[in-house]
Amino acid sequence: MNANPFVKPKVRTGWLVVASALAMLCLAFSTLAIPASPTLPNLWPILALSVLFAVAVGTIWFYRLQRANKWTARAVEQWRRLEATRLQVGTTTEVTILAIETVEPTGTWVTLRWNQFDHVQRAWMEALPDEIWEGTVLLISPDPSQIKLGNPWPTFYHLAAQKYLGFAPAAGRKDFEKLSERSPR
Repeated sequence: MNANPFVKPKVRTGWLVVASALAMLCLAFSTLAIPASPTLPNLWPILALSVLFAVAVGTIWFYRLQRANKWTARAVEQWRRLEATRLQVGTTTEVTILAIETVEPTGTWVTLRWNQFDHVQRAWMEALPDEIWEGTVLLISPDPSQIKLGNPWPTFYHLAAQKYLGFAPAAGRKDFEKLSERSPR
């Protein structure tokens, strides 16, 4: 099974922090022990193993940071496209896919949250051109025949494919907002 591409990859995990601390301790003790007793040849293999261990842990950190940075760059770009689409289209709203219940050839039953109203609702989503996962924010044009101000929410919402405007990972919104605050408009 593929990993959900809308979940930000973790850089720091417990075992990696512990391995980093162990690598630094091993490296520190072995480098301090060799000058203290240069006549003991048994310490050189320990130093070599400590260096190899530290390099391996450093490589894991490097690749995890690189993967997280690539994910963030893609997420920010998707949010930029979403914002550009929002400016071009009249009435829009965001919904977040909380759960994908049933996938069928013509569409999918999902649980979604209307972000503006913080309302959770079951919905039938027609088949969309993009692959959608849990944690996806969809930009849609709400259907005025289903959602009317002052009226109760319908039992379930029907999201027509032509009302779908774009998507971005919910986890990438904070990164996008940070970058948007820094860059001049």
